[in-house]
Amino acid sequence: MAPKEVCHLTYTWMTSGVSGFLAATLPALSVVRNRLVVCDRSDCVFDAALGGAGIGITSLSTGPFSALRFPRARRAFRAYLAHNPVDAVHLHCSSALELAFLRDAARCGVPVRIAHCHNNGFERTALRAVKQLANRLFRRLYGGAPTRFLGCSDSAVDWICPESRRGDANVIPNGIPTARFAFSADRRKAVRAALGWDDRRILVATGRLSDQKDPLFAVRLLAECRKTDDTAALLFVGDGPLRPQVEALAAQLHLTDHIKITGMTGDVPGYLSAADLFVMPSRYEGFGTAAVEAQAAGLPCLLSDAVPRAAALLPDVRFLPIDLFAWAAACAAIPTSPRAEAAQAVAHAGYDLRATTEKLAAVYRSCLEER
Repeated sequence: MAPKEVCHLTYTWMTSGVSGFLAATLPALSVVRNRLVVCDRSDCVFDAALGGAGIGITSLSTGPFSALRFPRARRAFRAYLAHNPVDAVHLHCSSALELAFLRDAARCGVPVRIAHCHNNGFERTALRAVKQLANRLFRRLYGGAPTRFLGCSDSAVDWICPESRRGDANVIPNGIPTARFAFSADRRKAVRAALGWDDRRILVATGRLSDQKDPLFAVRLLAECRKTDDTAALLFVGDGPLRPQVEALAAQLHLTDHIKITGMTGDVPGYLSAADLFVMPSRYEGFGTAAVEAQAAGLPCLLSDAVPRAAALLPDVRFLPIDLFAWAAACAAIPTSPRAEAAQAVAHAGYDLRATTEKLAAVYRSCLEER
């Protein structure tokens, strides 16, 4: 019997946490035949991972998300389903509005419709309160369209799932390839030499330079840390829309020589091995997979209290409210811990990629065998 066809839909394909999750899990999900559809596509460091596994990416080419483009994206997806029948649609989303795609899938006769939320908030803009209200309304309006809800955390599930449907919801851990992120003394030495920071105490933040991640706080944190530790330096592993503001603030605070931005890179594990402390001052997070990667590399972690507590898998993790002086004091007080066994400990906590794919495979078997 041929494997069932599952269409994974995500609005934006770019170097991000959701794209990384898909690039890691889809090649390992052999229980079904996977295809990926995106509305807006950018160059992405994860393209090769999917291409190497024979998973193509179909772009509907509807452009970046906006209220005006969203109806166009829905029409394009309905047209895609009309010509490409599937057994299930697995939507990877960050808001309840996107559940409209699953209403469209239902109308196209797709029997299994999975809503998988990877976030739990909106960026800080003048319209944030309006968007939050709208999310509650869309959760009620479209909450009947999915046949199953998934989330990377309880708060992510709550973000899109009506309370009356929680019995149809599961949390799926954002597992990582723990062995790949394991601490390497050789990589640490090589990367620190390449950075020219052999003798520095390196704070590292990974992910997009966006309002959600609050990289400007990290820059101010470095300035405060350097008042008591002139070896402190800050490494941003990633890129994003706030890069010009980060560079401008670094120059204003005379920190240009003490901050580096890698840009998009496929060597996140090497940079984590090179670092001494992981910082995540996020304003909101669906889960915080980057913190799991940092823990697998054996790094002590400082996370904002907006990050779900479930992201703390090992002892050297602290949650703090966004207070500059509290974070600087914590940075100074965190001791160095052995790093060699951390990846194995993260795997034992259930956050290895294999555990994630096994749970997703079980969801597919359950949903598809019921039909």
